[in-house]
Amino acid sequence: MKAVIFLFIGICFAGVFASAQPAEYAVIVHPENQEILTPKTLLRIYKLETKTWSDHSNIVLYILKKRSVRDSFFQALGTTLQEMEEHYFLLKEQGRRVFPPKKKSTRGTLSLVKRNKSAIGIVKRSRSQGFRVVFTFPVDS
Repeated sequence: MKAVIFLFIGICFAGVFASAQPAEYAVIVHPENQEILTPKTLLRIYKLETKTWSDHSNIVLYILKKRSVRDSFFQALGTTLQEMEEHYFLLKEQGRRVFPPKKKSTRGTLSLVKRNKSAIGIVKRSRSQGFRVVFTFPVDS
């Protein structure tokens, strides 16, 4: 009986510690996209400073709507979500494109990147099979 109780307590603690782990997210591109993307390059892309790939095709951006994911992504690139929102606001004031299209789900982003060789998006790392992962970052739940 004691063994069963200890086993139960162990499973409960394992669940608590496993859920405390940050979720892993990934920046993905179409598998045929062989661009070299450093964090600095990704920041230029998401700041809308770099708008085309080396083959001159237009970059199509997707980002998850979840604020904690966007916040963690931009922190991983060395900036903040607030700074990026201010940057987008200034672009809008100048009459330029405002913000990458937001997709509510990983599923939607996966579908769009799968169909478009020029797309780049952020998804849950566990769902990135079949895509080229160019960057990963943790997100606290």
